[in-house]
Amino acid sequence: MFGHNRTNRNTPERREPELTIAISIVTSLVAAILFTIAQYLWRHRRASKLVFWSVTHWRSSVRVSVASICIFCIDSKYVLVRQSRRPDQIGPIGGAVDIFPAGLRSLDDLGFKVESPLESKWGIARTALRGFLPARQVTRFGLWLLGDMGRESFRECIERELTEELTAAGTPADEIPRFRHFRYVRTVSEGPKYIKGTEIWQWRMMRVFEYTLDPDFDSELITSIRSNSGPELSLEMVTADEIRSGRSESNSVIGSHAEYLLNGRSHRHEIPQRIRRA
Repeated sequence: MFGHNRTNRNTPERREPELTIAISIVTSLVAAILFTIAQYLWRHRRASKLVFWSVTHWRSSVRVSVASICIFCIDSKYVLVRQSRRPDQIGPIGGAVDIFPAGLRSLDDLGFKVESPLESKWGIARTALRGFLPARQVTRFGLWLLGDMGRESFRECIERELTEELTAAGTPADEIPRFRHFRYVRTVSEGPKYIKGTEIWQWRMMRVFEYTLDPDFDSELITSIRSNSGPELSLEMVTADEIRSGRSESNSVIGSHAEYLLNGRSHRHEIPQRIRRA
């Protein structure tokens, strides 16, 4: 009698429900793991894209550029500045984050070749954080950027750029408020993408801030910018539609990166510039 019962417990009919339950548990676990991985990759999609690109292009080199740019609006128009590196076009207030000698030394192991030599500015030796890097090191470079060691912070960069560019445009330094109001808007990771006409891969990382104007506190600054803006001048005030079209009302070329003032994507192709390989 006992032997007969043991045989019944091991029959295929008895094992089938247990097998179905086991398969269901394993399927649920696999689905949960895949969902977690997909969720992680989506949350870290910028980093994931860099990792994938560096693996598939590990023999290439990439030009990297790290910058801060500023949304600065007066009379519902965006204040753009004539670009020092490209006088034929206007673009957002802002520019490359500066890197210091200690930062350059920390990037030596990555094979980073800076584009411009060090110069003394604001009493400190520094240069723009633009240069060439082996593709296989781009993820390590991204990790290095997470810290503020050996370089300006993004906020320090935009404060310096605002002062330098408005002063160069004719705004007296004493009319630029000492304590400025910047609101973080977004971080843009562009590329790596192949720039046609240059045979160069490029990855740009930009942090976008918005200058919050105080009509009373900034009244002299607003007046000065209005008087120094216009065709053939260093500053020009344009609408969002002009930025999207790539041309101002006075027919000035507007750089494609100005679209990042409006959203996180640029829909226009970048006009190639002469880039000196390191």
